[in-house]
Amino acid sequence: MKNKIIYIILSVLVISGFILFINGDLFVKRDVAENNENISEQQDKNNEDQLEESLTSTESEQTEQLSASQESQTVLSGNNIVTDNFQITPPPGWESRPPQEGILAIAVNTNEVLNNSGAENIGFRSYFAITKDNLQGQTKEEYINFISNELKKISSSVSIEKIWATKIDGKDASALEISLTQQSVDFKALIFLIWDEEDIWTVSFNTITDKWSEYEDKFFLSGSSFQLK
Repeated sequence: MKNKIIYIILSVLVISGFILFINGDLFVKRDVAENNENISEQQDKNNEDQLEESLTSTESEQTEQLSASQESQTVLSGNNIVTDNFQITPPPGWESRPPQEGILAIAVNTNEVLNNSGAENIGFRSYFAITKDNLQGQTKEEYINFISNELKKISSSVSIEKIWATKIDGKDASALEISLTQQSVDFKALIFLIWDEEDIWTVSFNTITDKWSEYEDKFFLSGSSFQLK
């Protein structure tokens, strides 16, 4: 399970016509065939090998996987995204989107203006995604070290700039600030790991480096709004 979570956290996937980056999405509506062609030309060979199964799935298969994988129905209630297990308030103006396989909730800034030609070319929009994992007997420190080491293995461009302890919904949490480069675009991510006994709820916010100063506080506010039921 943890390997799957890692690849969701820091991978570029093409699923159902969206680009999927970190915990779910470098989300962007694009033609599936065009995306597959672009990925085959642009994506690093090592990442292609790791993501081969996802890239070779058909759109109908992915739709079936989506229906089977959702643990709870995601709905909007006011400005909040609400499921059977949790709720969260997205940054202002962000829109909920149907989550892909292994992802519990997603929101995207669909009307975002990036002024970054590389990000525009791959159709990127800032987003966040929520997943769930299990410690499987590891301590929190061991889990963080495992995640950190595996992220660095996936891409040599990954830099874990900060790791610190915090509280979310009255529970212990860890925050990771990450930077990386994919398809010649510089990205920043803020990942919250919320510790719930043996379970880990992961909330990952993702944008381009150019937008980090604009979004950093909004990401903290939104992540801090996460509540379990």
